[in-house]
Amino acid sequence: MPYHKSGQSILLGRDPDDFSVPALAWNERNELICEGIEPVTRGAYGSVDGIRDSARNRKAARDAMRAGAVANAYLDDADFAEALAAIPTPGVPDIPLQGVVSGRFGGPLKQRRRGGALPVLADQCPDEAPAPKVTKYLTEEYLRNLDAANAKRLADRR
Repeated sequence: MPYHKSGQSILLGRDPDDFSVPALAWNERNELICEGIEPVTRGAYGSVDGIRDSARNRKAARDAMRAGAVANAYLDDADFAEALAAIPTPGVPDIPLQGVVSGRFGGPLKQRRRGGALPVLADQCPDEAPAPKVTKYLTEEYLRNLDAANAKRLADRR
């Protein structure tokens, strides 16, 4: 199909089983240029309601084109470059390196319990698991409430 008499072609995509579904349109560079294209429905020729709806739709399309043009012309190139320059560039984060260790390759693998993924033998288990570390976000009250909510959810399923 010709595209605004500019010599470009567009591809109109539509559901072949249901022509009442809105269509999509792509340009020659495979860019989506429009979606939600409503199909033309047959109506009575010279219908007053049809003429009124058509005029309303033409006005809405013109208003949408004007709003799009205003939105696209919001910043000129100089203002856009100034806005980009005002955005601070992120620096290198200050990460403490005291807890970082290097990897050891070639050594024997040890089975450890990590999230229950690997089996743990009885002689490898410590006598008592360490208590979970409570941070400022995970307080004891939060953990108790979480356990109570999980217990209630399990009881509701049964």
